[in-house]
Amino acid sequence: MADDPDPVLSRIYRIFKSQNQGIRFLSFADDLEAGTLKIPTLDLTRARCYVDLGQDFLAKQKLETIISDNPTGPACYLRAQIAAREKDWKTMETCSQQATQLEPYTAAYHYYFARALYTRKKYEDAEFALNRAIRHAARENAGYYHLRAWSKWHQEKFLSAAEDWDRAAALNPDHPEYRDRASQAREKSQLGVRPALL
Repeated sequence: MADDPDPVLSRIYRIFKSQNQGIRFLSFADDLEAGTLKIPTLDLTRARCYVDLGQDFLAKQKLETIISDNPTGPACYLRAQIAAREKDWKTMETCSQQATQLEPYTAAYHYYFARALYTRKKYEDAEFALNRAIRHAARENAGYYHLRAWSKWHQEKFLSAAEDWDRAAALNPDHPEYRDRASQAREKSQLGVRPALL
């Protein structure tokens, strides 16, 4: 899994986290770093710990060092998530795009990149990123189709948007908004069609 480059360290961190012992994990990480054992993902796991402790400033510092020295998809993705919480859409776009370049087959990175583009009203680019997210997803995701439908809607591709909402509804039938939006998109497409001349 792309978000977990070191599953052993992640499991150790989850144990600390499950016991609300984030500070103790950071001490443990310092001890690991002081030893002879070098763990390449230690700083990334520290950054995750900082995020979980609500210390986004420290997490950003750690992630920016990773990204400038030896960027990884998970580091860029985590930095993009922090940027999204801070409503820093430009950084979200930049970091999520970098994650897609480092790991082009990770659907979640393309989806996050698309969210950043959509928020910045770059609908055509968002649609393109969502095409990649859908193509690389291990299984179909209604949310991917839903966001792509909205991206198409804003480009006035109403019939295509309706098809995406139909697919989202098929994947998640308990979500009535998808069917309603598909109907609205079909209606909107018919408003733009001129009647044939007799």
